[in-house]
Amino acid sequence: MIGRETLPICPRPLPREAFRSWLCRVGAAYGMNAEELLTSLSLKSERDRLEQADLVGLSRVTRIPINQLVELAKAPDHWTLPNGPGVAVCLKCLADDLRNKIRPHLRRVWQQAWYVLCAEHGDRLQLAPSHLIFPRYRKQLTPVGLDRIKRSLRATTAPGSVNDAGIRRAIWITQEAISAALSGRPPHAPTWGILSASEFLTIIQDIGCWALSNFEDRAAYPPIYSPPPGLQGADTPLFARKRRPVPPRRPGRSVRTLADVVNPAARCAALWWAYGLAADAEPATGLRPESEPRQIIFIDPLLAEGMAWLRLRMEQWPEAYVRYRWETFARSQRLPARSSKRARSHN
Repeated sequence: MIGRETLPICPRPLPREAFRSWLCRVGAAYGMNAEELLTSLSLKSERDRLEQADLVGLSRVTRIPINQLVELAKAPDHWTLPNGPGVAVCLKCLADDLRNKIRPHLRRVWQQAWYVLCAEHGDRLQLAPSHLIFPRYRKQLTPVGLDRIKRSLRATTAPGSVNDAGIRRAIWITQEAISAALSGRPPHAPTWGILSASEFLTIIQDIGCWALSNFEDRAAYPPIYSPPPGLQGADTPLFARKRRPVPPRRPGRSVRTLADVVNPAARCAALWWAYGLAADAEPATGLRPESEPRQIIFIDPLLAEGMAWLRLRMEQWPEAYVRYRWETFARSQRLPARSSKRARSHN
């Protein structure tokens, strides 16, 4: 146990560093991971969140100003990934840290469920083992350790056989729209429709849940593993590889949200589905205007329970938006008429 005295060794947080990353670096000085460090300090963290009183205590023992810790631990509700044995990383950013003689560290934005493509390098984030990113006992990630991670990931990554630039563009547009909405800015109306920031985030979350979950009464592949037939780039290495079918959803069990899934490849596919179903496509995304709405063409009719769940969630979306963007799909699913509430203006 460290106790609640001032820590004799305490690395300073780095610019844009994730709270979890800093805790791991502090704990490594004492042969601990982040959870063990917090336990030794009699603190608990749920998805890297601490109560104000605990932040005050952590500020005292680490000698980090409280306002700096508050900023370090700040994260949007419902979008922060859980802690576990794997972490989402950009390997090129970690290589840049080593090249620039900076302590390798996780960026704060990597722990956000909407962030899957590195803004600096354009690469999709990778799922790497936490214990390799943050070795214990005052050690740090080395070039040899980074090569070891790259080799292990190369063995589990699909090679891909197509140009995935269009899919990458669609995911990037979705990622940027979510980032803006979390700052309170509404999405680009010609692309997404006239929505407030909160309405847009709700719709993206709902489509993400639908894409990540199996709602059927049998083992089945969720949409993230089953891109629409004939989609250019469907075998892109950006997406998660299809393994075994997901077991049927048990009664009372909650759906998987974007923030429940650490694997960037799975979230990447979910964000593509959000774009594919909800956005007016740009030519660069590889999606073309069709004679029927893409929702009708793309969604597998065999996933009937999932379609029914999405249909019910649409009842919570703005009525005028549904009528404008999803009317054909809604009618095909016999979406029940709403009460005579006045539709919100979408002029």
